[in-house]
Amino acid sequence: MTGRFPAANTQYTSHKCIINVYDPSIYLNITSPIEYTYIVGRADKNGNPDLEHCSEEYTFTLYPASYTPRIYQTTDQQGFHWVEYQAWAAAAEEINKQIIQDTTPSNEVGHEHDHEIIPVLVNTGDMT
Repeated sequence: MTGRFPAANTQYTSHKCIINVYDPSIYLNITSPIEYTYIVGRADKNGNPDLEHCSEEYTFTLYPASYTPRIYQTTDQQGFHWVEYQAWAAAAEEINKQIIQDTTPSNEVGHEHDHEIIPVLVNTGDMT
């Protein structure tokens, strides 16, 4: 979708990705995450990606219904100098370690499925 912003009359492009799961039994019966790969860009005259006008490859994951979302929160990481970003980098590293720990299967009795989470990272910077 393309258009122009009303105030400045500058052009914008908006992209979307639609995934149709044709057979509900596929989604309802998956037992482990499924990773999909996609790119954003223009199609050529045959409807295939025009690689000269496309993004790099990205992925997203479809999780089984048995998985539970878990929210990880971070906040504003603005700074003016490299050293000011190091506090955020340290926090990001700790969040990453926690996500890895939370998504690694456990051998403890009663905790075998603790790794079945969907990690959701929320950055609340500059929110009022």
